[in-house]
Amino acid sequence: MTAPRHGLVEVPLSLHLRFEGDAPLTLTLSHLPCPAVVRPLALALLSLTNAGGTIKTAWTARKYRDTIARFARWLDDAGFQGELRELTVAQLYDYWQQERRVYEHLNRRLLAAATLEAGVNRPVKSEVVPHLTGTRVSAPKPRSTPLAAYTPGEYARLVSVCKATVRAARTEQRRVAGLLAGTGPSAGGSKEWLRWLAGSSLDPIEELRERYPDGWLVSPDALVGHRRALLPDRDTVLAYRVLLGLEFGLPAESMNCLTTADAEWQGERQLRIKFRKRRGSDAQAMHYREAGPWTGPALLRDWLQISERLRLLMNDESRLWIYFTEAEGGAVADFTIWRWGKHRRRFIKRAGLTDDGGESLQLDLRRLRTTWTERKGRDWHGAITIDPNRTPKVEGDHYLTRSADPQAAAETVEAAQKDLLRRAETVALILTGDEQLADAVDGADAVSRRSMPATAGEWDMFAASCRDPYDSPFVAKGNFCTASVWSCLVCPLAVITPAKLPNLLRLENYIRRRADDLPQSEWLTVYGAAWVQLTTRILPRHSTAALTEASAVVAAEAAALPVGPGEGLQ
Repeated sequence: MTAPRHGLVEVPLSLHLRFEGDAPLTLTLSHLPCPAVVRPLALALLSLTNAGGTIKTAWTARKYRDTIARFARWLDDAGFQGELRELTVAQLYDYWQQERRVYEHLNRRLLAAATLEAGVNRPVKSEVVPHLTGTRVSAPKPRSTPLAAYTPGEYARLVSVCKATVRAARTEQRRVAGLLAGTGPSAGGSKEWLRWLAGSSLDPIEELRERYPDGWLVSPDALVGHRRALLPDRDTVLAYRVLLGLEFGLPAESMNCLTTADAEWQGERQLRIKFRKRRGSDAQAMHYREAGPWTGPALLRDWLQISERLRLLMNDESRLWIYFTEAEGGAVADFTIWRWGKHRRRFIKRAGLTDDGGESLQLDLRRLRTTWTERKGRDWHGAITIDPNRTPKVEGDHYLTRSADPQAAAETVEAAQKDLLRRAETVALILTGDEQLADAVDGADAVSRRSMPATAGEWDMFAASCRDPYDSPFVAKGNFCTASVWSCLVCPLAVITPAKLPNLLRLENYIRRRADDLPQSEWLTVYGAAWVQLTTRILPRHSTAALTEASAVVAAEAAALPVGPGEGLQ
């Protein structure tokens, strides 16, 4: 039978629409009240779906159909029985104010499209037209809570159950296929082979008994068991759907609508998946590489092999998601919540899946994409975006920031701070008076390590005095130390005396100012350990009077820090 052409059907009132990449769509409108309003709006909808129109997908057309239905029912409840041109501005505002924001927007667009060019003989009044492009008056929809990703524990349990289901289906199908391959006419026409041959039409057992009354199906247990093993059931297709959703990371509505033609193999291990987003009119694609038996390409190839027999029996090789039951035979798997919700709950209950709180796990296929996004974000691969079909702004505003774990971030910061303290506290600093400086610098052990003679004060550095700059941990042994001036604060060879307090205060001010010029991570890497050492172990050990005197020296003298050309303040 030839599919209806794109256009309006008067009796019964309906729209037949065609969209590229979608099956023909029929929108029935004859059951709605206020036909004098519904028909002009149907013509307006038709004009928006024609070439050059803004409606490019069947999903969008259904939303407009729902808009027409809601408007017609509201008018009928309000007692309106007139034509479209009889609507007043006050009536429209009364409707818009109580309507949801999205339907108000679509209603305004339909009314604006109901023109003579669209075939509407009596469009809306001229005084109504300026209000159709005005500010929306319906209450804004409250911001919904974003879908949460499955926790690592929930993810592990869900994947484990789905993999076990898949393994069991593979094993049983191979077993039964091997059994039937060893039987047949040449083997004496065994009952198992004949039962499978009789049941290959997917008909119910009762009909097969009537068709073959000679005793083949007196005990149909073997036939039932063979068909269940060779043809995937609901549990099997759901397990593959969950695993592929976690591997591909596509929107739930896009995954549910995939066909076999959407999978394009580019070589042995490379797979390209074409899909459409519900809110987008253009086709998009993602590429995946097979890297193991449980990666996306391998799982998809395995699913096509397991479901091949059923696809041939259904005589529809384009369907990707199909399953078999004794009651329905071969059927297309519709994973929408309102159709598969009961089976999902049974699947979860049979598997004993629970969330981290011990309650029954809620299996929401939309959360698979959120989980995929979060797991990819933890193992960033250097791309500008995780999903090339999303802009960096969308990904940053709506995905990455929502999937970040504040507790994990706080724990990371706390661990970094503890590491800085640990590094600073392990340095054995020498804090001594000026009169003991010579003994500390020119001790017998230090003199013996130097290849040239040294005298007290020869190794006077900016922030400390050094016991042996030729034995520095920052450069190769035997070379003079060229580390930055703040490195002395974390060096075990440094000897700090009160005479260095002015320079230490200058160094403290310098490091504090650098915090305004550098990213926090870079500042912590360069100055973190020295800052902890200076502010928690060195300056607190000197008296208030000594610090006050040193501050006066710093204020009176504008001495510069001996920093390199790349280390100075801009």
